[in-house]
Amino acid sequence: ILIEVDEFEDAATCYLQIKGLNKEAVAAAASALDLNGSYTTK
Repeated sequence: ILIEVDEFEDAATCYLQIKGLNKEAVAAAASALDLNGSYTTK
C-alpha cells in the first residue's frame, strides 16, 4: 500500500490517501490510523 499526505495551501488540514490493490490491506491501514467511517473507496 501507499499512504500519501496532501497539504493544500488554502486549507487548514491535511488529507490522507491510502492506495492499494488489496482492499483488506487498505481498510486495515485506515483502521490503524483511526480513520474508521471517515473515508471513501474507489
